Amino acid sequence: MIRAIAACLLATALSAVSAMAQDNTRCDANAYALCSHALCTCLDASGAPTDCPTEGSAEARTVWSSCECPVVSVSGSPEYNANIGNTSCQQRLATTLPGFATPLALDSDVELIFSQYSLGDAMPDDSFGTLNAAQMQQCESTGSDGSQAYFANCLDQPCFWDGTSGTATCYCPVNPATETWNTFTETCGETLCDTQADQIWSAAGVGVTQSATGYLQGFIAAMGRTAPNVNYCSPG
Repeated sequence: MIRAIAACLLATALSAVSAMAQDNTRCDANAYALCSHALCTCLDASGAPTDCPTEGSAEARTVWSSCECPVVSVSGSPEYNANIGNTSCQQRLATTLPGFATPLALDSDVELIFSQYSLGDAMPDDSFGTLNAAQMQQCESTGSDGSQAYFANCLDQPCFWDGTSGTATCYCPVNPATETWNTFTETCGETLCDTQADQIWSAAGVGVTQSATGYLQGFIAAMGRTAPNVNYCSPG
């Protein structure tokens, strides 16, 4: 019964994201999960860990992933506050849910927040549990063995947060890579592009990331602040 309620809440959150999608929007007054360097676990229909899709396997089933992502709370730093996505700022505000009816299955209340993109991982410190002056590792749309590559697409996806810990659990669809993709890392290396059978990186297409990064850098610079640089490491 509890699993059914949790599944219903998750489905409701996902439908809300889809229904309110719009052009890229910057927000500044919401707590959000930053999944731009998360290593996620693929899940089957029952919510149990499973192998991530390989070439030819994704057509027959929809695969989701569970990602532990640092929570960025509203602070005095516009470099962290500024987050971008395809939903409205109103929709990104936290919603309190009964914890027992969420995937976290807690006795206390849980906050529903969302995963957004920011330059937190590129900042030269590790506030909120982000990386420190991270680089962006680029990976090809095919794996080292020539098979189709996949990544977890966490932008705008629902996350459940207990309101006190530094991380939230986010649920992200697993998508095939249609172009070179990238994820933040402290140390670049081609081997990062390959993961264990049940793990997958939270990532995005390089074109999407570069556009969002440039927008945020321009916004931060316009406020008279120093925008962090993002170094893109080439595949291979």
